[in-house]
Amino acid sequence: MPYVKKNLYTRCSQMLDFDNIVDDNSIARVIDKFIDELDISGYNIKEVAKTGRSQYDPKSMFKLFLYGYSVGIRSSRKLAYSCKDSIVFSWLMQGLEPDFRTIAYFRKNNIESLTKLFREWTCYSNIVFFSNLKIVDLNV
Repeated sequence: MPYVKKNLYTRCSQMLDFDNIVDDNSIARVIDKFIDELDISGYNIKEVAKTGRSQYDPKSMFKLFLYGYSVGIRSSRKLAYSCKDSIVFSWLMQGLEPDFRTIAYFRKNNIESLTKLFREWTCYSNIVFFSNLKIVDLNV
């Protein structure tokens, strides 16, 4: 079953270029790149249902959780609201606005996958963010 997709270029967004609004050094861009390069075949993601509406792309949901947790938003209701209210969340989710129940069910059904994802993100972020540090000799 194909995943839910939304065209980010609606009437309002034709006047705005979301790529220019989101800062190049934003954590959202790092998360977007990390998830896009991630092979999720070994994550054992559970499908919700075989019939009915298509489910959201697991990569989009992973982006939502990683960015939400990195900015201190953990509640599924607040994550759902942020998808509608925040430009950075809208850019990251490509205009998708999942319901808070959908977010909560995804978290509940894929808690092992999210745990594995957060562990890999921790390793990745340590490499990315700390590779540019310079060691200073304080014994001068």
